[in-house]
Formats: sequence, structure tokens, C-alpha cells
Amino acid sequence: MGAEKLNRIEYEERTDKEKDSSHVLDSTYTDEIVIALCGQLGTDLKFIQKTLYDCLTEDYGYDCEEISLSSYIFEKKGIPAPKNAYDRIVKGMELGNQLREEFSTHILADYAIQHISDTRIQETKQTDIEKGKFQSRRKCFIINSLKHPEEYRQLQKTYENAFYLLGIFSPYEDRHKSLQKEFHKKDCDKIDTLINRDTAEDIQNGQKVEDVFVHADYFIRTSSGVTDITEKINYFLTLLFDYGINTPTLDERAMYQATSAGANSACLSRQVGACITDADGNILSIGWNDVPSFGGGVYQRGKSEDERCYKTGGCANTLRKEKIVNTITSILLKENIIDENRVEDTAKILKKNGFKDLIEFARSIHAEMHAIIIGSQNTARKMIGGKLYCTTYPCHNCARHIVLAGIKEVYYIEPYRKSLCMELHKDAMTEQESETNKVRILMYEGVAPKSFMKFYQLIKDDRKEKVGKGEDKKKLSPKHRISLRALHEKEAITVKYIESKEKNRKELENK
Repeated sequence: MGAEKLNRIEYEERTDKEKDSSHVLDSTYTDEIVIALCGQLGTDLKFIQKTLYDCLTEDYGYDCEEISLSSYIFEKKGIPAPKNAYDRIVKGMELGNQLREEFSTHILADYAIQHISDTRIQETKQTDIEKGKFQSRRKCFIINSLKHPEEYRQLQKTYENAFYLLGIFSPYEDRHKSLQKEFHKKDCDKIDTLINRDTAEDIQNGQKVEDVFVHADYFIRTSSGVTDITEKINYFLTLLFDYGINTPTLDERAMYQATSAGANSACLSRQVGACITDADGNILSIGWNDVPSFGGGVYQRGKSEDERCYKTGGCANTLRKEKIVNTITSILLKENIIDENRVEDTAKILKKNGFKDLIEFARSIHAEMHAIIIGSQNTARKMIGGKLYCTTYPCHNCARHIVLAGIKEVYYIEPYRKSLCMELHKDAMTEQESETNKVRILMYEGVAPKSFMKFYQLIKDDRKEKVGKGEDKKKLSPKHRISLRALHEKEAITVKYIESKEKNRKELENK
């Protein structure tokens, strides 16, 4: 190494030591962001990706790069992607599952991380890499799209506050029509099966879009005829960069209250929260799923002797279903309909077909019912014409109460496959946004409750300085950033893992 180069490094090290430690730490942070998309099969994610790309490059001066996870599948398997749309999707699912089984459930996210790391290293001098010094980049990687929850978790662990997930919802009918346009006529009768497989495949390494979607930081609802997608994405970016002064919508405020209420629940199955507003958006009541307590309300810590399921032997609904299955198999055995060696198989068949969906034997009142009862007690007729926000799609038991209460709109985040709402109450309920003569059950749109504080809470008191002053978007840094020194080390863990796994695979192939 030349004397001149050595002196420069010594000078940099010396000046770093002389700088205030806070300034040195600040200098390690980057403007880089990673945004991943998630939407069920048939959703036009390419349009969302392009709109996001255009807004970031034109308005915020970002260098954007698109990463297609599906391209890794065919590339790593060394197989060309079929030209036929149906064949390409099916083959991609099969090969993706194989990769997850061979490596890990987050392997496709690992490949994206490896690529992002490689681009940064290519732009950095070797001496700076050795010292852990990297330059901030005004760069965004847009990943299309996540299919497994472990892919989300791997990206979130690596990029933390610099990582965002967009959940894009499109109605089933729109997605079905979109796929019909892409597929040959002979493949159109397979669309339903393919959509269900993509949504929640019943194997560990399979497609589980439904389980990824609920982790989104921001939800966007699209449907045929919607023209304000650019506006929705622009608002998301406004929050990401803390541009101007922003406050929550009525929907965001209500869903945040619903999610907060759900945290009260001690239910062994899941925590669900609900919030009811009047027609003007004023909050009337909240509720959560839990066991009713004598005297009114539900069991709460410190309120009374706790007699909930976790204290009394397990989920009452699960125990009752097991008891029914055991009773039926005993009767079948006694009547010589099955023999002893078929008892276990019969029990498995019963549990899998129908019994697993029974919800009638739970001790807990559901969050929606809880909120409706409390709201009715406290607000008289104000609930009529109001809205219900629930963290989970309502079940058919709650549906009848929602209709009876006069609620006109229901918003949810997490799907609930056991629900028979539309089958039993299609006369009074609809999932179509255009129908206004029924209770509309709609996917929630806006800031996810988990990111409510991240987007809306002040991290520095500079609002007075913003008033009356135009901010240059192309000079704004993201509201939340991550240190490059920590980031490089975390990415290196993933890169080493991939290299090790691929080396082992090659060694096995050569044996």
C-alpha cells in the first residue's frame, strides 16, 4: 500500500476519533429503502410496482431497482420459464416449493438480500469495505412479490425500519377475470384451484400469501374502475418520508383502536379486536374475544377471579370437538361399521372434514359481539348506520348480530376461512364495494395498525418549522433509517449461508 493511501486512511481514522460520537453514528445511516409487495394471485402487482417506481424516481429522486423473486426460482433451478401463463405459474409454484424444501422457507428473500448486498459492495472501495465504511445511497429496491411469511420475516430482520411491506387487495372476481385474460381457454377451469393454492397451500414450504399479507405496513384496496392508485401510493410515500404534516384517517384511527382492543384477549386460538363507530366516524365502543364474566363484561386482570380457558384445561371448543369425534368413532366401532384398526384414520377424516371448522362450542364471546353489546348499552341507537372495524373477517355467528344492529359497513384485515357469512347471509351482506343496499364487508385500507405509531408519531419536534415552508422531496431522508455498518454485517450472514448451502449441494451432486 502506497504512503499517500496509508496517510489518507490514517487521516480518516484520526478525524473520526476527533468527531463527536453522535455525528459519527449519524454518518453511518443510509437513505436506502426496501419495499416488498404482496397480493393474491391475479392482483395487478406490476401496475403497483410501476406506479411506486415512477413516484419514487420522479418525485423523490430515487434510483429504483425491481427484484422479481419468481425469476430467482427459474434461474436457480436452471430451467427456462414457460411462455404459457398457466404453465409458468404452476411450474413456478412447484420449483419454489422445491427450493424452500432444499434450502429454507426464506431462501427467495435470501437471494434478494444477496443481490442488494452485492450492489452495495460493487459501489464501495475495498479499503472501505474492510473498515466497514459504506456511503448512503438514495436507492430503493422493490421486491415483487412475497409468498411465504418467512420471506417477510427474513427481510424484516435484515432491514428493520428500512423495510416496508405493501399489502395489495383485489376482489376475487377481479382477480379471476384478470387470470382469464392471461390463460388459454383450456386452463380457465383451473383458476379457482390455483388461487386457493396460492392463498394458503397446506404444506410447510408452500405458497402462503394470506399469512404474508397480514404483516403489511400499508394496505391498498384495488378493484375494477379504481383510478386513485397513484394518490394512494403517494400518500404512503408522504408518510415514509414524513413530508408535510399528516394525521390519521377515521378508518386508520378506528382500526388502530380495534387492534389495541384485541391485545386484551386471553383466547387460546387468536386475539381479535373490534371497534364500532357511528356514521360520522365517532368511536362508540370497542370489544375483544374473551370469556364473559358474572355481572357483565369479560374477565380482566385484577377485576375478578380468573376462570378463563388457559386456567381451566384448554380451549373449550377444541375439547368439545375432540369429544364429539371420539363419540362418533365409538358408535361406528360398536355398530361394526368400522373395525378397530380404522378408528384412528376415521377420527382424522372427521377432524379434517367439517369438524375443524366448528366454532359453536367456544366459551369466549367474539370481539364483534362484545363491541355490539357494549355499544348498545352505552349509545342507544347511534350504532345504526355505523361501521365496524375488526382485525379479522367476521364469522357467521357474528354476521347475524352485525345485520341486526344496523351496522352498514365492516372492515377487516385478516381473512377467516371458517366464516360462512356470504353463504348464510348473502341476502343482507356483500363483499362488493359497489352494492350499497347490503352490509358491505370490505378489506381495510390505509396504514396498518402495527405501523400506526411508526408513521404518525413525531420523532422530532419540527412541525412549526415545516409550516409555510415548501420541502424539497428530492432532499428528504426516510423518517426511519438503518445504520450501514450493522446492515452490512447482517447481509453478510445471509450471503455466507447461501454460499455454504450451494457449496454443499454441488458437493452432493458431484458424488
